[in-house]
Amino acid sequence: MIRKFLILSILFFTCFYSYADVKIYVDPASIAAGQNGKVFVKVDGFQKVSSFQLNLTWDVSKLTFSEVGDLSALNLNAIGDFQVPSPGKMRVLWAHPESDEASLANGTTLFSITFSGVCGSESLINIIDDGFFTVQFTDTNGDQIPHTATPGNITVTGNPCGGAQTVLNATTLDAQSGTKTCLSINAGSGFTSITSISADINMSASCVSFNEVTNFNAGLTGLGAGSFNLTQAANGIVKLNWTSAISTSLAAGAKLFDICYTPNETCCGTTVPLSFTNVTITTQGGGTNNLTSNGGLNIKCGVEPECNPTGLALIGSDHCAMPNESITMDFTVQDFTNILGVQFSIDYDPACMQLEDIILPEPNPFTGLVKGKFQDQLNGCVIVVWDDATGNSVSVPDGTIMFSLKLKVIGTLGSTCSVNLGSKCVPSGVEFVDVDFQVVPVSFCSGDVMIKQCTEELAIVDGIINNFTCAEPCTGSVSFTVTGATNPTITWSQPGLSGMSVTNLCPGSYTVTVTSGGSSISKPYTITGPPVIIITTVSVTPATAGANGAVDINVTGGTGNFTYQWSTNPAQTTQDITNVPTGSYTVTVTDSGNGCKKSYVVSVSDGSGAFDATVIPKKYGEFDISCGDSCDGQLTANPVGGTAPYTYLWSSKNVATQTITDICAGTYSVTITDNTNKTVTKSYTILAPQKLLVDFDIIYPSDDVALDGSISAVPIGGTAPFIYSWTGAVVSSSKELTNIGVGTYAVSVTDLSGCSATSSKVITPGGKGCYSGIGAITPNGDGKNDRLIISCVSTVSNRILIFNRWGEKVFEQSSYKNTWEGVDSKGENLPDGGYYWVLEVKESNGGTEVFKGSVSIIRTLR
Repeated sequence: MIRKFLILSILFFTCFYSYADVKIYVDPASIAAGQNGKVFVKVDGFQKVSSFQLNLTWDVSKLTFSEVGDLSALNLNAIGDFQVPSPGKMRVLWAHPESDEASLANGTTLFSITFSGVCGSESLINIIDDGFFTVQFTDTNGDQIPHTATPGNITVTGNPCGGAQTVLNATTLDAQSGTKTCLSINAGSGFTSITSISADINMSASCVSFNEVTNFNAGLTGLGAGSFNLTQAANGIVKLNWTSAISTSLAAGAKLFDICYTPNETCCGTTVPLSFTNVTITTQGGGTNNLTSNGGLNIKCGVEPECNPTGLALIGSDHCAMPNESITMDFTVQDFTNILGVQFSIDYDPACMQLEDIILPEPNPFTGLVKGKFQDQLNGCVIVVWDDATGNSVSVPDGTIMFSLKLKVIGTLGSTCSVNLGSKCVPSGVEFVDVDFQVVPVSFCSGDVMIKQCTEELAIVDGIINNFTCAEPCTGSVSFTVTGATNPTITWSQPGLSGMSVTNLCPGSYTVTVTSGGSSISKPYTITGPPVIIITTVSVTPATAGANGAVDINVTGGTGNFTYQWSTNPAQTTQDITNVPTGSYTVTVTDSGNGCKKSYVVSVSDGSGAFDATVIPKKYGEFDISCGDSCDGQLTANPVGGTAPYTYLWSSKNVATQTITDICAGTYSVTITDNTNKTVTKSYTILAPQKLLVDFDIIYPSDDVALDGSISAVPIGGTAPFIYSWTGAVVSSSKELTNIGVGTYAVSVTDLSGCSATSSKVITPGGKGCYSGIGAITPNGDGKNDRLIISCVSTVSNRILIFNRWGEKVFEQSSYKNTWEGVDSKGENLPDGGYYWVLEVKESNGGTEVFKGSVSIIRTLR
């Protein structure tokens, strides 16, 4: 058992990169949907192999991983030799336990994988490089030999996967009576090319009270509070009506929005369903897919029983916090006596909390427990594998902190997030082993975080924010509540506004300040809305002989078709008007999409007055182009007076139309000539936002196998809030990536206006270039700076030679993995002093590159 734990802690986080002359392939297989079946991985030509590593992938929507088996050919270890770093991916790492070689007969099963079929389909089990982890084999010299990898086709029998793919899925949660709980409405596997959603969301009004709809997915253009009709919310019906000109596809499980309710005690011990009715979901091209999956609330009443374990236990602390606050959750032990090693997993909802750091006690009584023993799977799972570094055992008093997690709360106000301990991410199960190599039963108590105001400190709690639906009149509104105050004073940044609910807001920024006693707190709000109706004048024909004037206008923006109402007598309802006398005329334009209105005044002269003009830009908020480096500006010249028809000539591109498009930031002039050869020249300067750029804040990993680095994207310019999309070594939508190792990390940042910028960074150990070594080692057995670390060396096929000051070779090793502790080839300690190393790295084209460096051995500091 002790050997098992030593191999586990060495191999679990270590990658062996090598090559061998072998054919590896996956046998085709058939598995019934809902049933388990084995898939066999076999080899031919497996001769004199010293180590290998594999990377296998599969489609998780068709196959669900269960376990590995049939390991006897090489006595593979199901825990130490296999990793499942993310759903749909498995890594296998094996090295001969005696640094020797192994040979297997053709057709030998290397191992098997048991899967459960999801739905009728075909899925390939691929053996491939993934850009970060390569398929490699080695011989005893560390040399690579060509190999081939053949995928296997797995047929899942049963109902086809595409037969019933839902578009909307509602979650089911436990809820405490009297406590607000938010249900997530998520994308189903059929959320593909969706252009509109209309549905009634129903919950029994006799069991729950509606609170709010919040946390909208920014990827659904236009989805917000204005997409929901709440007039029947008190009766248990919330109406969703969302339409977009752009079709949208989302991954299954992506959150669309949260809908929040407070359960009451009349329905204790029951499950109240959330259902969708009157559903119409339109796809691009006009098709429909109205499939939904219901959810609900399991209503509980009274006080939840405390976790009171007996015997060996690991116990998480409970907390309360507001959204975007960070907490430190301690995990303490009970009856932790003569424990030699442990293996378990930590899991939490990444939509509710983000892991920011792992904190270990100082001094640390758990010898050998370092951050490297925590493998963050980046999906809400962390695997913990530890054994006592002394080989003895550890006993500590009850209440001793084993580790702590720093967590950022990102869930919805009123909900509860839990950090659970167990075997969710460890297929081989939980193990706590004592000094006699016996497995000891263990109990776990989760750590819970209630997202609420912990104390009655002054705070602003958001209610509902409605963006305006029309530019004229303004219809935006904001409502909120205040905690920790009695008769607070409320002031707004704009005059004329008061109270905790304000209406008739136009687009823009608003700040509210709440004062109570000697405390004060402020919060900003931003109101947005649909495209504004834009009206421009094409031409005005003077009324030179009574009622022979005319007006030609152009209308853009808005939503849908337009209707027109002119102030002529009698009223004209066409876009343009004719046969009018001199005077000023007002047109009111109404769009059919939102019923928004826009008024515009045009004057008709008698043709004898002065000739003038205006230049009207297409607006992107307060700017005239969408992004700092975009060229999507548009200017329209409107003549005032003069005699039609008019001719136009712009200074840029010699454009001779009334409107110039696709222009960048800069100043543009237009000369307008009327029918009597009168001219007028006007200029306009296009205003551009600051260009969006991306910089990084980086903490480099300590070595080339450590996962203790971090990288954070830092937007420069643009308009907040920002959306982040990481690709490369890690795929994430967070601003910061933590617990990362060496590799290339790329991020695309998109701001509120849709402007984006992309940048990437190669992360190396300590920020050094590859194949740089540390200058000194102190191999005195204290576990600190004992080994010669050369950056990036563990990811390549290599050979190292070490020489003393007289040029005598004292050490040599193939496939060096940063393990040298100042010994010669016989394992004897070398004397203190200076040494030189030569590293030969085999390149992918078969060539060899040589790197050199020096290192000092210092065992005793004087």
